[in-house]
Amino acid sequence: MNHYLPNRVFDRRWWVVLPCVVLLVAYVAISTDALARQMQSASPTIWEIVINVLSDRFIVHHGLTNLFIYAVSNVGVAGQLDMQLLLRLRARRIWLKAIISCVLVIVALYIGLVILSTVVVGLPFAHFSHNWSGYFDAYRESFWLPEVATIWLQLSPVLTITFMAILMSLAWLFMGVVALLVVVVTQRAFFGFLAAWFLNYSALISIDINWLHDYWLARYMFLWNEAVIADSLLLHFLASCLYWVVLIGVMLTVLQYTVLRIDFTAH
Repeated sequence: MNHYLPNRVFDRRWWVVLPCVVLLVAYVAISTDALARQMQSASPTIWEIVINVLSDRFIVHHGLTNLFIYAVSNVGVAGQLDMQLLLRLRARRIWLKAIISCVLVIVALYIGLVILSTVVVGLPFAHFSHNWSGYFDAYRESFWLPEVATIWLQLSPVLTITFMAILMSLAWLFMGVVALLVVVVTQRAFFGFLAAWFLNYSALISIDINWLHDYWLARYMFLWNEAVIADSLLLHFLASCLYWVVLIGVMLTVLQYTVLRIDFTAH
């Protein structure tokens, strides 16, 4: 474990991920400030900028999720030390726990990076407050949206961010475990990236497919602005958490079965 965490988690990929995340959140912060001026609304709080980042499906799917997949896609590649562990059955369990722990740490670091960088980058454009500023109310009125479009305003900004961050972390963890499984089988980081990338864009495409919309990934990655959750936001959040826990549990079971039985000498 002492070997894996620093070497598999803190690798050179973060030198690509870090500046790209900062650029993405800076774009959202500048866009939010410009829109607030256009609507002549109150200046948004720093938490509302974070919410804009975590609720923007295009920024999340095209930017943040792809960067996360890139950061996690090489964790399951076996080096010389890995092969020494994998030749013994009991050591395979230790190796499996180590690489799963790496994915968990990367998820925690990544969601922390997104939120922290948004707070830092957004400071010139926003202020701190524990209450809503009125920015989202003005947004809803300006674009003639129904009240349910900002249903999460029922919560405090910090609690809203907490719910959003939990759902996003679970979604990224699922994609990370899928990438890990494919990399373990193929021993190619590219194939792991490709598998998780496919899941990412299948979630984005499913938004426009009626029969798939209510069951596929995108429906549970966000606190969606839909009438179906208007009566019970908490129930939607808990159901989404259960959805991800079940999927992650299934994938971890498949991963364990694969690691304990695959012939790594073929690689």
